Amino acid sequence: MPELFVQGTGPQERWQTQLQPGRPYVIGRTAAADLVVTWDPRLSRRHAELVLTEGVLHVRRLPEARNPVFFEGHAVNDCRVQPSRQFVLGTTVFRFLADQEPPAPQTPFEERAFSPQQLRRIRYHDPENRIEVLTHLPDVIAGSQSDAELYERLAHLLLRGVVHAEAVAIVSCRGDEQVITRHWERRQETAGEFRPSRRLVYEALQRQRTSVLHVWTAADTQSTAPTLGQEFDWAYCTPVSDLAAEPAGLYV
Repeated sequence: MPELFVQGTGPQERWQTQLQPGRPYVIGRTAAADLVVTWDPRLSRRHAELVLTEGVLHVRRLPEARNPVFFEGHAVNDCRVQPSRQFVLGTTVFRFLADQEPPAPQTPFEERAFSPQQLRRIRYHDPENRIEVLTHLPDVIAGSQSDAELYERLAHLLLRGVVHAEAVAIVSCRGDEQVITRHWERRQETAGEFRPSRRLVYEALQRQRTSVLHVWTAADTQSTAPTLGQEFDWAYCTPVSDLAAEPAGLYV
């Protein structure tokens, strides 16, 4: 499914989401919008409307928007964005990504689901480090001034606690179709974008509603089915209550 990758001026100001063809999306600065950009004061509460039609993203400035839409260096009221092209609202860049996953993702080499009771019985490696990281969790939750800040701080904490993880994300699932990556981090910032597996997120958050691990074979990792990066051969997703309005979880 095509996606919208959103990047602000700061390295942590980013998220991405899938786009359903034919559905209108409103971009804005408050929760009244479908796609919320909290960090950019130049965006209006309801700034622009997006509709994906026949593989092209149609962008229209809404009447209440104070600032224009910028496309190819020009201020416009509407534009047609082809895959791999971008437009700008305020200081935030919106890049339209074509569908890079095959219609039927390959079946994982192994899939395992873990209940909370099973996870409690697992003996952790390096427990001192894990416990030390967990002691920061109350401060992360209490000290976050917004959802965006909470997601960013949780991602940093995950990378500290899961030393073998190369990338982490805060994800949510809206219905059967749309997976939203609310925030992601990679251990190496220069490694490029990271896209969680839709199949794994759906299994964990919607179908089984428990922690799910996927392991792919070496052949599978040569495709883009598991993630955007080809170097990943395993991932797991754990549901977390009250993290977002829709089912949400931690992806490692």
